[in-house]
Amino acid sequence: MKGKKMAWHLIETAPKNRKLILGYMNPNGKWRTVMGCFYTKGHLPLSDESDYYDQGDEQWAPEDWYEESENCEFLKPLDCPPTHWMVLPEPPAAERKKFSGPTQ
Repeated sequence: MKGKKMAWHLIETAPKNRKLILGYMNPNGKWRTVMGCFYTKGHLPLSDESDYYDQGDEQWAPEDWYEESENCEFLKPLDCPPTHWMVLPEPPAAERKKFSGPTQ
């Protein structure tokens, strides 16, 4: 996201349907940071494994903040609403170059 520097912003200003770094106080009073996204209706399809799957004919997860993890196949709602967000940083230049293909 061009123009937004690496700083915490109030959650009310967060873009929807885009992976972000989220911050909030968990139920134990500890600051927690996670990758997550606010999915609006019609943007997060339900899977057979979802807790929401048996709620009628609905094929989409409810609008909410969901934690995203690179090592987990399924998304889950956050345990507390986030209060702050920031953009994900760009990958290191060496990593971008490695996967960008051959240069000519």
